[in-house]
Amino acid sequence: MTVKQTPDRGSCVLCGEPNDCALARGGGTSEDPCWCFEASFPAELLAAATAKDGGQSCVCRRCLERGPSESD
Repeated sequence: MTVKQTPDRGSCVLCGEPNDCALARGGGTSEDPCWCFEASFPAELLAAATAKDGGQSCVCRRCLERGPSESD
């Protein structure tokens, strides 16, 4: 039997560092928006993140700034 691990949604799916996700800490509302609500993520970066955990965890600002080729 294979046990599926629940991803740590407070950590970046690409580098493992804290991702500062408001949704993971229970926020993400109009009063407490996540930093990523205003960010633009390249398709390649999102594809890399989705390949790691199916899109369950967020990418951190550092990986967003580095870009897809340097983040994985």
